Amino acid sequence: MTTSKLPSGKWRTRVYIDGKQISFTASTKAESIRLATQATNNRQYVRMSVSAALRGYYEAKKGILSPSTAREYARSIERDFEDIKFMRTDKLTRATVQKWVSDYSVNHSAKSTRNAYGLLSAALDLMCDLRFKVELPKIPPRSYQIPSESDFKEAIEQCDPEIKKAVLLAGIGTMRRGEIAALTYGDIDGNVIHVHADKIRSDSGYVVKNTPKTSASDRYITYPSFVIEALGTGKKTEPVVNISPEHISRRWRVIRKRCGLDGVRFHDLRHYAASIAHSLGVPDKVIQDRGGWSSDRVMKAVYRNTVKEYDDKFTDMLNEHFEKEIRHR
Repeated sequence: MTTSKLPSGKWRTRVYIDGKQISFTASTKAESIRLATQATNNRQYVRMSVSAALRGYYEAKKGILSPSTAREYARSIERDFEDIKFMRTDKLTRATVQKWVSDYSVNHSAKSTRNAYGLLSAALDLMCDLRFKVELPKIPPRSYQIPSESDFKEAIEQCDPEIKKAVLLAGIGTMRRGEIAALTYGDIDGNVIHVHADKIRSDSGYVVKNTPKTSASDRYITYPSFVIEALGTGKKTEPVVNISPEHISRRWRVIRKRCGLDGVRFHDLRHYAASIAHSLGVPDKVIQDRGGWSSDRVMKAVYRNTVKEYDDKFTDMLNEHFEKEIRHR
């Protein structure tokens, strides 16, 4: 291994691998030596393209990925790496990867950029023992569209019996649409529903996954009697809501249009349930357990935007208190 400084100011390290001399050029001496050392220790990957590294990672991990994650990885590999997919991994530098991130982020959201980089980073780490420290775009705080209580009541009135079940399960019990589609009558015991499965799309169509999204997602939710009555009865193996997750969202879009709730997604009904619980003073831990959140970060971000009727109610209570106790003293 020999390292020298070039007239351009960059550093070049030369090594012999399989009888051939290969050069590694970088802006610093340490980076040049690191690339050469890495190539020597991982010689089978020296001539691997970025595309090959991504495909190799996908094949290595496919067996333990969820069907939806595997599908998204496959799509990402096909569409997200056009600018660098033919580059050899031994030629990648921190600057190269940073430029790809910056260029990609011009036409993609911060979240999409982070997801694509996460896949690239994991592939390079597993296949080539390559790691780069780059700056990623910041994801702006999300503004959640949460319906008011009167909006929710109106939406229920616009539902046919089948989609009404889904709306009640989400808006009162914080169930996700995949959990709703996977629910069977055997999961209902009195007023208690055991949430433990998720219906997700795979390459061959929808499948029911009997392990939940997270360990916290396996939970028991007690519903008011009128919701249980609306669900009806059926055989233990029969689905309570016989609609796919995708069609739940489609049918909700029709209902929200009727009610003037264009910005409210079906998933926001789950946020509505959490916001109502928070407004009523339910402890965070109870809300978190009921909703199946693995941490309180997202949950708290959701109900910072408290349902307006309750926000106004408590604001009036505070102002009345200060009018009575402070003003006249």
